[in-house]
Amino acid sequence: EIGEVKQFTLQDSSIVTLAPKSQLSIDDEFNRKEREVHLQGEAVFEVQSDTGKPFLVNAGSSITRVLGTRFGVEAYSDYKRISIFVEEGNVSVNGMSPNAGEPELMLGKGDYARVDEGMKMTEIERDTDVARFLSWRQGIINLDNASLYEGTQRLKRWYPVEFVFQDAEISKYQLTTEFSSTQSLEEILDAIVLALD
Repeated sequence: EIGEVKQFTLQDSSIVTLAPKSQLSIDDEFNRKEREVHLQGEAVFEVQSDTGKPFLVNAGSSITRVLGTRFGVEAYSDYKRISIFVEEGNVSVNGMSPNAGEPELMLGKGDYARVDEGMKMTEIERDTDVARFLSWRQGIINLDNASLYEGTQRLKRWYPVEFVFQDAEISKYQLTTEFSSTQSLEEILDAIVLALD
């Protein structure tokens, strides 16, 4: 739902927090041999440790595999990339097709990675402040060196609005700021206009 953050507990006691306009589907076989879920959007997972049953998050063209950790995945269908950050523990990230020969990406506490659809690394940050990726759980809309296009996509998840760029170049402008979801859309748009002047 637009502007709604949801939190729930899975059958294995892992906790999932879903960002606005995100969906999580859970396999019928969940918690038998594996714990597999499918994500469209953004979520933070607090995975209960179970060495015999790996936890798998299918998102976009990647699979994030963990045994017990706290991490986040952002994989909206309107983005051409998947972002993964690790708050605690370790995760591995692979492509969806195991025979494609994609390299496995290992991430540890404080690591952040952006991966494109072809599992090519576009960016890795080590020892980063992961709090900036978690701020949406408190209703903070964080734009960290985001294009104006990315910023408007994020705003669409919090407010019932559509954006149209009449000049494609404007959509590429970079923006670093944050807003509260309690602010009116008008206040936020006014601040963005001032920041871009």
